Amino acid sequence: MIVVAAAIVRKNGLILAARKKRGLHLAGYWEFPGGKVEPGESPRSCLQRELKEELDITCKIGDFLGESLHDYGSKHIRLLGYYAVADDSQVRLSDHDRICWLPPDKLHTLNWAPADIPLVERVEADGINLSTIRYYDNNAYDYILKTRDLNMSSQWRSFIALLPDRGYILDLGCGSGRDSRHFLDQGFRVTAVEPSPVLAAAAEDFLGQTVEIYGAQQVCAEKQYDGIWACASLIHLPHQHLSASLTRLAKALKQSGILYISYKLTATEDRDKSDLHINIISRDELISILTELSLISVIRWWKTTSNIPNSDDIWLNILCRRN
Repeated sequence: MIVVAAAIVRKNGLILAARKKRGLHLAGYWEFPGGKVEPGESPRSCLQRELKEELDITCKIGDFLGESLHDYGSKHIRLLGYYAVADDSQVRLSDHDRICWLPPDKLHTLNWAPADIPLVERVEADGINLSTIRYYDNNAYDYILKTRDLNMSSQWRSFIALLPDRGYILDLGCGSGRDSRHFLDQGFRVTAVEPSPVLAAAAEDFLGQTVEIYGAQQVCAEKQYDGIWACASLIHLPHQHLSASLTRLAKALKQSGILYISYKLTATEDRDKSDLHINIISRDELISILTELSLISVIRWWKTTSNIPNSDDIWLNILCRRN
């Protein structure tokens, strides 16, 4: 297996893509620039060398994005993706015949080398996540005013009735802290998480306990929770990442643990919120995705209308049990 490092180079909110020139392996395909990691070389050092050789640019290599495994037949590639920040150097091409700078949600419009496609999907998801987090950070006060006092008693009762006394709950995307507060008052142990740092800080003050900053795609627990409460917290995931995130949540449940999901079936509130990604899917499609997961079974589902004043959005409520 050949280990290759790839740089997801960012500049002014855009991502660099480069097209392999004629005569080279994968000519005509777009890729994230990089190259083979030499013996004794770290992936980050490799990228600094390759970016200078291929594009004559200097970059600061940042966080690890993820890896992709692909068999091209003649060679089996393990591609390691790292974010990088470009300086102001002028790009000069050697192994490529063209470059372009695109926003994350437009990367999929190019004809990518097969090994790069999983990284493209991850970058797209990260871009959507960052835009959504920025929206909630900027609108945290209004969001808290609209949602903290909403009556969720019927949903709370349906969820709690399936849990053991004083069980352990993960409140995924806790927002204002409303639901965590109720579960704590009912004697449950609660871990509250929220990807928006501003909302997380407000929820900490409200709950009097730490709120961790992450979302569904970063859940990595194994058989830890009696229940996971995912109230309106999965609707911002790109469609292609929904199944994988639900699998992560299922794995985080104890045997016979309960997963509650509320998912918006309409988007009338959000038409003018360009920074807020809402993945709208049908009831049948969401139930089908859940049914295909071997780890969980759907117990019941029901529809409700939004509790937010002047909103007629329809929500699908689903309860699942880990098999």
